Amino acid sequence: MMRLRLFDIEFKISFLLVSVFAIITLFDRQCKLFICFLSAFLHESGHIFAMCKNNCKPKSVICNLFDIKIIDNDRALTSFSANLIIVLSGVIVNFLAAIFSYILYYFSQIEIFFTVSAVNLLMGVFNLLPVSNLDGGQALYLILTKKLSFETADKIIDLLTILLILPTAVFGFIILFNSKYNFSLLLVSIYLLAALVLKKSKFY
Repeated sequence: MMRLRLFDIEFKISFLLVSVFAIITLFDRQCKLFICFLSAFLHESGHIFAMCKNNCKPKSVICNLFDIKIIDNDRALTSFSANLIIVLSGVIVNFLAAIFSYILYYFSQIEIFFTVSAVNLLMGVFNLLPVSNLDGGQALYLILTKKLSFETADKIIDLLTILLILPTAVFGFIILFNSKYNFSLLLVSIYLLAALVLKKSKFY
């Protein structure tokens, strides 16, 4: 793990992530994968910024190839509204980036701005799904716990996750069967299943 400290936050970055990013930079001539990395970076930066503004600065941020873990000890002490802002801040940043990029595309007609806008929009919408470990699921969990017990809210989120996985997986197989190469939706269903099986905490 590479380690660096920025704004009094410890960042740990896996060598595998750095290696993959370097390879993408060399061979991704259309910059599409790079834009995906950039959108994910903006998303997580939104969470970190909101945490700092709400006086619960993360202790450390661990960046792996497939996930980013934000470690903090004060999050549970913040108010409901502050927690909701923190959970949704990554999506808000993606939507703002999508709008700003589309405005740039509209006036310049430079295709890369349209790609940046589309990727950020898709990332924002995807993270709003009411699924375990996604921002939408975390936000819904917070709302449900205002009226229900933690256990009941957790079961509802798990049920919604399963209900979303099944049609996503079916459509993923249909698209893969018809196209012979497009397995993106199938990967999404696998990710959603992994989010349900491997979840370790109720909060982001």
